[in-house]
Amino acid sequence: MDELVRLGISCGSTIVGLEHHMPQNVQDDIDYAVSHGTDLLQFMLYTPVLGIPLYQQMTEQGRMPDDVELADIGGRNPRAAT
Repeated sequence: MDELVRLGISCGSTIVGLEHHMPQNVQDDIDYAVSHGTDLLQFMLYTPVLGIPLYQQMTEQGRMPDDVELADIGGRNPRAAT
């Protein structure tokens, strides 16, 4: 990323799926991120990954579905890349 900045390319990043995001308000945060007018904007998913406190917390609260493919929770399907 330092190379992009050195070349004058502005970069931004935001997380979607935080606890306060609901269908009624998530677009507001997306619009805010876009409003900065960066050349590149990365959207990351707030994801409970096995081994981190969020995963443990959501499991204890009964909020983790049983049918989640752990290989798919990183935002892309590594099996699709050949």
